[in-house]
Amino acid sequence: MRARGMLALAVLGVTLVGCGAVKFQYKDRQLGARTWEVRSTAVWPGAAPDLRRFVLYRAAELTRAFGYRYFAVRAYSGDAAEHRYFAVNGPRRDSGPSPFPAVTEESEEAAVRARNRYLSTGTDARVHEQYVKFRILDTAEIGDGSEAVDAERVLRELQAFINRRR
Repeated sequence: MRARGMLALAVLGVTLVGCGAVKFQYKDRQLGARTWEVRSTAVWPGAAPDLRRFVLYRAAELTRAFGYRYFAVRAYSGDAAEHRYFAVNGPRRDSGPSPFPAVTEESEEAAVRARNRYLSTGTDARVHEQYVKFRILDTAEIGDGSEAVDAERVLRELQAFINRRR
């Protein structure tokens, strides 16, 4: 239990993290004993899908950091199908495509060009924000698994994207 408390303090100490060359950031805020909110921001309009990946990934990181495997989304700025894809009883890899397209060298280069084109126009940059509010679940709380997001699956499937941006 003491190790879990120390880990919790370490996680709380990391409240603002820069995410690689694209300058995405996220903020964690604890709302209750096992309830959290993660927000991520960027200044170009095409960032929303990337930001939603970041907030789901960070929710999974926090869940694992506290020694749990599952969390339930209470509010999410994206489409519910995105987080339900990772549900315990959600679709399997062979039964449907991920809601997030695969990240390739070509898609990364296109994203950089689009972002740079937008930022170089001199347009007044508006902050775009994505968020997730979630509750970390005990195993006994996962119910039928339709609402319980598997943090291990989120970490595994979004890892390549996150690694490219850190």
